[in-house]
Amino acid sequence: MSKVAIVHLDSTQGHQLIYAQCFVEAARQVYARVTVLVPEAVRATAAMHLVQSGVEVTGYRSAGSIRIGKRQLPPYLKQFLHWIAVRRYCAASGRSDLIIPYFESLASGMSLLRPPPQVERIIALTMRADLGQHDTPQDVRLWFKRRQWRRAFRHSSSPLSAVNLWASNDPCLYQYLQVRAYDQSSKVRLLEDFTDCFGLPALTVTSSRLRCVLLGHLDARKNLSVALQGALFCGLNLGLRVEVALVGRFFPEELNLAGHAALSALASSGAVTIQTEFVDTERYRDALSNADVVWVAYRDHPFSSGVALDAIASGRGLLAQSTGVIAHLAAQYPLSQTIPDDASPAVVAEAMKELHTTLLARRGEHDGMSRPLEPRPEYKPNNRTAYVAQIASLLIELSGRPA
Repeated sequence: MSKVAIVHLDSTQGHQLIYAQCFVEAARQVYARVTVLVPEAVRATAAMHLVQSGVEVTGYRSAGSIRIGKRQLPPYLKQFLHWIAVRRYCAASGRSDLIIPYFESLASGMSLLRPPPQVERIIALTMRADLGQHDTPQDVRLWFKRRQWRRAFRHSSSPLSAVNLWASNDPCLYQYLQVRAYDQSSKVRLLEDFTDCFGLPALTVTSSRLRCVLLGHLDARKNLSVALQGALFCGLNLGLRVEVALVGRFFPEELNLAGHAALSALASSGAVTIQTEFVDTERYRDALSNADVVWVAYRDHPFSSGVALDAIASGRGLLAQSTGVIAHLAAQYPLSQTIPDDASPAVVAEAMKELHTTLLARRGEHDGMSRPLEPRPEYKPNNRTAYVAQIASLLIELSGRPA
């Protein structure tokens, strides 16, 4: 068994940090030494929250962090370049096991370039929570209609062939891989869900405004320009003031011209706030607590979203994309509206207005008096100790597998 574990993280935002702390804690129970490997840009934040006895944090530089003009690289190319940097670090570190809590951060690269021989075993995880309701074969097919997912997991050349063990807390993805991964299915494991709605206060939406939050890594993929233009249009043409909170790492240079104009107009009326500090658990809780609706109308994002699940768990409205897993979640949730990638400001504004009307109707608001919505009951309290124990048992199983 390797004495050293390398835990790769591509981000330390929101839930990723919470999960990372669990993986590091579990790895310390199994390995003599644990190295957390992160992009140089987030090394200081990771060190602040993850360094402890027997754990060190190391940053790496990757061409995946460069930009083309003002835009980031496409996700598949970014993943490939990050994997090259991670692979180089592992090759120089000697014998080790590699733990990848967010497999999608490196999957494209691993499907093209095999791990170096110094890496003895790899455990990959896809930490996408599930509502626990969508586990029929019909729903699984809906979740994975996207062609690239079907193609990625159908063949032995998929990223799964590069790992020794794979796990997820998403029952739908687990069931899908059990059926579709063929010769790789023996590697697949299911973790018990680790979802907590943070005990958020009940929603208190008013008739005069709608508070919309965008959380996390706020780049072009989050469709910021579309959200800002829709919020401005709603205030100017539909008589509903939409206040937008941008919470997380913000990339204003990735806004288009119309997005910049909308941001300036909203700022001049005090209808936008920007918080670029690190999104720790407390800031994440505050951002959701102070929101009526959560924006998850992302662009080209086939996966699920922890932010969307927390919005649903806490009874917040959901402005969701019209494709992929998020769209499927929104279809099951009555307090939601879906928005196409290329929606006009008028279409976005109408969705905001309709969702505001739905929230008011569900709350039974009359003449300014409100009745709060309660969080959804199926979200159980966070059981961190049991979750860490599950991960540790997976790492022990990994150590018994052939290198």
